[in-house]
Amino acid sequence: MEPETGSWIVQADGADERCGSVDGVLECLANLEARTSGQAAVTIDLGPVTGWKRFLGIKNQSSPCFAVEWDGAYASLIFHDDAWSEYRAIDEAQPVQPTEAQRKRIAHGEPEPHPVAECMDKTRAFRAMREYLGDRQRPAWLKYCYVP
Repeated sequence: MEPETGSWIVQADGADERCGSVDGVLECLANLEARTSGQAAVTIDLGPVTGWKRFLGIKNQSSPCFAVEWDGAYASLIFHDDAWSEYRAIDEAQPVQPTEAQRKRIAHGEPEPHPVAECMDKTRAFRAMREYLGDRQRPAWLKYCYVP
């Protein structure tokens, strides 16, 4: 499903790349997956804000999709809803045991290491993101920890 207006934004390691289609996002994800470590987030820019939100300094509306951090063979993946609530991916079918140091590197900026249960194989995390881009639904083969 393509955004109705605006474009896809892939934020990776401090830089933004705009993509006009899901294919562009998939290409960005393939390039990122080849890296040993990193962090990325995908949002949709829905265009300029109208009405009272402009007076609050908000320039563009965006719809969040997901955020991922990875180090070596491990990743942490968080899907978002339009209210920016988190749905932390849990891969019960193929659990992993990253070290505390690895979990600190994939903690989405949190001071504590990411919980072991919310870590997953990097390859499966990228697979889940690609599936999400196909139909904008969180993959049913994962469980989720909801964080409002």
